[in-house]
Amino acid sequence: AAFRERVIARHGGCAEVLTDSGGEFSAEFDILLQENFIDHRLITPHHIQSNGLAERCVQTVKRALKRMCDSHTNMTYQWDS
Repeated sequence: AAFRERVIARHGGCAEVLTDSGGEFSAEFDILLQENFIDHRLITPHHIQSNGLAERCVQTVKRALKRMCDSHTNMTYQWDS
């Protein structure tokens, strides 16, 4: 519920999410994507280019979230600590 309220409600949902076949993408994650009409695409485990693209996207999101947390110095935000 927090993801929907704080991220999707504020910034809107994306059309699709590209992930590897990791175990962290459980049924709860799939339900969240379905409820918000977001396509979940899985990359082939041994396709190096796709995995690199997904990892690059993760790093981009982490940097953006860190900048957001750093810009709110009067509030207590923590990301990936």
